Amino acid sequence: MKQLILVFAFICGIALGGQAQGRRGMMNPSERADKQIERLTNQLNLSADQKIKLKPIFENRIATRQKAMELAKTDKEAAKKMMKESLMASEQQLQAILSPEQFQKLKETRKEMREKMKNRRGGKTKEGNDDKDAIEEELGL
Repeated sequence: MKQLILVFAFICGIALGGQAQGRRGMMNPSERADKQIERLTNQLNLSADQKIKLKPIFENRIATRQKAMELAKTDKEAAKKMMKESLMASEQQLQAILSPEQFQKLKETRKEMREKMKNRRGGKTKEGNDDKDAIEEELGL
């Protein structure tokens, strides 16, 4: 379960350009979505229309993550499948909303973040990262 949660959290963290600071654990899904959109706006210069379209995607992603974390207590494989499907769907939606240039920049930012995380661990990868790598490969990240 720990690995599954870490994989999803890592991918979300990359999409967001880092972790939320302050009272992250106390934010509701809408506040978390707003924070994610704020980060993407700073990174990608989102339009007002894009912000409006992205909010339900991030709210759904957060809600699905919470459900998967609960499910992982009893069925890790089902939770992993749920998170993978949610991630793939939200990535497709992101790609449809963002311009090709914005999506490319997002992919590059994620890649840089993965490299930074890898370097922090001294080039070592954590057990279970094969699943994350497979998901990212499927998504073309």
